[in-house]
Amino acid sequence: MKNIALIFLMLFLTKVNSQVTLETFYETSDSQINIFIVSQGYDNAHMSEFNSFVNGLLNKLWSTVPFNEFQSNFRIILVRDIATTNGFPRAFNQFDPPTLCSGGSVSGAEDYDTFKTRMDNLITNYIPDYDDKSYLIAVFNNDYYTGGGGEYVFATENCYGSYMYNVIIHEFGHSFGLLGDEYGPTTASVDPNDFPLFHNRNITNLSTPEDIPWKYLIAPSTPIPTCSYGSSCFYTVTGLYESANYTNIGWYRPKNNCKMRTVTQSFCPTCRDLLRETIIKHLCPTNSTISEDFISRHQYLMHWRKASESLSSTSTIGNKISVTFLSQNEILLTPGFEAVNGSDFAAKVGDCSSIDLQNEYKIQHKKFRTIEQAPENTISDLQTEIYPNPFSGNTLFFKTTTNSSKQILIYDMLGKPIINTTTENNFINVTNLASGVYLVKIIEAEKTATKKLIVE
Repeated sequence: MKNIALIFLMLFLTKVNSQVTLETFYETSDSQINIFIVSQGYDNAHMSEFNSFVNGLLNKLWSTVPFNEFQSNFRIILVRDIATTNGFPRAFNQFDPPTLCSGGSVSGAEDYDTFKTRMDNLITNYIPDYDDKSYLIAVFNNDYYTGGGGEYVFATENCYGSYMYNVIIHEFGHSFGLLGDEYGPTTASVDPNDFPLFHNRNITNLSTPEDIPWKYLIAPSTPIPTCSYGSSCFYTVTGLYESANYTNIGWYRPKNNCKMRTVTQSFCPTCRDLLRETIIKHLCPTNSTISEDFISRHQYLMHWRKASESLSSTSTIGNKISVTFLSQNEILLTPGFEAVNGSDFAAKVGDCSSIDLQNEYKIQHKKFRTIEQAPENTISDLQTEIYPNPFSGNTLFFKTTTNSSKQILIYDMLGKPIINTTTENNFINVTNLASGVYLVKIIEAEKTATKKLIVE
């Protein structure tokens, strides 16, 4: 992509008059992957809030493995869609209603198709350099909590501050790396079979040891499956953990926890490798010498190595491993190179700068919403306390200012309702709550509070 100068343009989108400016915020001589970060609902007087959020997001991204290893290969372009009125007027809805920062669902939300159409129009008319090495993140300025990935990433900024950096990086894992969600059922109506692009990348329904996509990371002493759903699990190594892809039974993830399961966690080794390969596939150095061996690798992934002029290799490519070399001028397989029987190797001469990454690495209008990881206590219009917290025992107590009849809803970290009851008392029995983290929502006298509960 050519360097982008500061450009002032006028953009008229559906229902919102706005001015759009583009600024190359970060780049180096090695930048080849473009991330366009778009403001939504910020007027001129509040654009500094968007700038501050972007700075925080990038600091988090550049400290996240493996993006920290390839920072110089990214270019960041700010797309300031300057609103005439501060605050985006609509929430965002894809599978299920978004929530207010203070709790409660929202009606009249903008759906994904409307959002995507607006972003398509913005790109078509005002970002001519947007190509198959470009990605878009939209940051919304309103009082709703939501975040999701698809062809374009989106998230709100106001609710939980820096927590939303984790949400965006999780969603970027969907859009950029084709990583699937590693948690089980959600409150949304999601069919695991709707997302075939993710199968056998960081989630799988294959449980035979030889077929596990990330078997190269699994130690021989690790049991398969490592943990079945519902069982006590104390393993921290890479293995085969049941419950992923929006279902608890029959689908597996590589580790007990990962950013694709809980957004505040780090990416697991499998996801890191997949993201590295995605980044490397985008890159096209002038000359490249490949000495790495492709033996212990993900066996359902095409590994690309490229050069614009000359590529040489002494690599060994192992059984069931797929590797493609692409160079515009020449490919030299020098002494020591070997593609063993059963490997899938191809050497191609062509223009690596214009290779079509769309089919393999871009999500075609798939939609996700991250709800599995809750922040700390939310902003509330009901003054309340819950205790003991952390909790152990049978009875959970509530202290409110009105002491009237109240509805108590308790959700697990996947958004699944566990308890829904109404009581005149200031306590409820929660004998059956397993150890973990929950959200407790209290509705009393038409006021709402949401609290985080830790069960030991």
